[in-house]
Order: sequence, then C-alpha cells, then structure tokens
Amino acid sequence: FALKNFDYVQERISDFINGREYLYSKFKENGIKTLKSDGNFLLIGCKSIEKAEKALLELKEKKYLLKGPYSSYPLENFIRVTIGPLKLMKKFWEESSDILLKSCI
Repeated sequence: FALKNFDYVQERISDFINGREYLYSKFKENGIKTLKSDGNFLLIGCKSIEKAEKALLELKEKKYLLKGPYSSYPLENFIRVTIGPLKLMKKFWEESSDILLKSCI
C-alpha cells in the first residue's frame, strides 16, 4: 500500500510531524518540561510520581491513554504522550491542558 500510495503516506507523516511540533510548542509555551523528539511520542515531566499517576487517571477518564509514569533515572516522573495528526493533538491539548498544567509545572 505504502509504495503504491506514496503521496498519501507522505501527507500522513507530515500531519503527524505537525501534530508533534504543535504539542511540543504548547508544552514549552506553558512551562511543561518536555524533551524534543523525532519519534512518534513526546515525554513530559510531572512534579512527582503521584501527580503523574493522578494526571494519567484523569486523562483516562477523558479517553486518553498515556504511558508511564516512569520511575528510573533519567525519566523519573515522566509520562509519554503518543503523537497523532494535528487535528487530534489540538483536541488533546484543548481537553487535557488543565490536567497537565496542574500536574507538570
């Protein structure tokens, strides 16, 4: 499929990259500790493991599943946000920013 529909695949890749860059900029603008990534995820640091766990539970109620929190150095208290298309990342930020801001700054 990918070889026969290369333009479509390139558009999807570009959309996901735009989604990642949008979310990264929102995290940085709002003082959320994040690590730059070229992958399909971003890592964000929370104040504590308890705050990270609470954020994950609240986000799960909104139907968002994030991974973590991690407990090993150097990623203590970090959670993993999987990246999606720009439209989805805008929706994610709109629906989750209040939770992330109280847990991660």
